[in-house]
Amino acid sequence: MLNFPICYLFCYDCSDYDDALSRLFISISSLPEYSDVIILTWHKDLKSKLHALANGMRRLITYVNIQPFKFSRSTCINILADYLVKNNYKEYFYLSDTDLIFHPLYFLSLANMFKILQGSNSDIRIVTFNYNVYPLPKFGPMPNRIIPRLSRCLPSLFDWSPPNCYTEVLSRRLSPAGYAHGCGLFPIGSLQHIGGFNAEMVGHGPEDDLLNQRLRFFSRIYYHKSRFTSSSFHMPHKPLHQQNSKVNHSYWKMLTNELNYHGLYAGSLIRTD
Repeated sequence: MLNFPICYLFCYDCSDYDDALSRLFISISSLPEYSDVIILTWHKDLKSKLHALANGMRRLITYVNIQPFKFSRSTCINILADYLVKNNYKEYFYLSDTDLIFHPLYFLSLANMFKILQGSNSDIRIVTFNYNVYPLPKFGPMPNRIIPRLSRCLPSLFDWSPPNCYTEVLSRRLSPAGYAHGCGLFPIGSLQHIGGFNAEMVGHGPEDDLLNQRLRFFSRIYYHKSRFTSSSFHMPHKPLHQQNSKVNHSYWKMLTNELNYHGLYAGSLIRTD
């Protein structure tokens, strides 16, 4: 197995807290026993509430507490990376969403990829396949192709209950496979070298793809295609932190064009802010 921490960001509005806590517990339960888990959070009661749910679960969990601010996933990851460096995590960390369920063999598969790709050079970024678990329509059968858009526009038409484990995932309808661009294995040295994520992006956006575009100049990025064994499964939930989606996507397009044109010498590659 890989000897690197598995990290989560847990920063939610009060109205989303309970559902997110349930998904976090399900996700951690799908990790290998004795995993080293680090959770960055601004919820002071998370430790006690998660302990009440996870009593007896054999995972080593460390909580990194921060003060609330206007949510930016990029900023949270940068704070997490600073914490890891200050606490002698020098090589890699695995970043998971709160909402991911992992195949029982996922981290063994990841360890095999790491070995084959000679990850001991501390310069490999690994991105794996992910399947979205569709919410359940409340009013009878519905074609898969319309569920993603309809669930965003009319979430009340769906039951958003997540599967509780990988076995239950297999009984649910899934999206086509896509890459989990914002999750996976990150090389800490390369991430530091480019100044981290673009913290000017507020909320969620394509900050993950933009980071990978910048990181590719200093790190090998491996996109792994597979079936279920080395894939994650994203639990359904209502859309969160999408207020700045259009602005973030416009910003992503502008900087991506700059990177494609100027390459290593793009002004947006090295962040100093």
